[in-house]
Amino acid sequence: MSTVKLLILVALAVMLGSFFVPSSHGFFSLARGMLWLTLGIHALECAVMLPRLRAAPGSTAGHVAQVMLFGGFHVRETPKLT
Repeated sequence: MSTVKLLILVALAVMLGSFFVPSSHGFFSLARGMLWLTLGIHALECAVMLPRLRAAPGSTAGHVAQVMLFGGFHVRETPKLT
């Protein structure tokens, strides 16, 4: 796993962790907002890249899950089939 993907996992863990603390601190409110924004952007990426993900070898569901976690960084690693 690349360093970028590890950093993304850490950021996602912080954003998810923000749901388990009181929202009185501004950082955690920001982290929650960033999580929803990130999920929305990654869902849009899935919709746009779905034909490429379906054509790629392996499980389509696995590719969609990877895009929901890592976004464009997973799509860049997916082979382009013409």
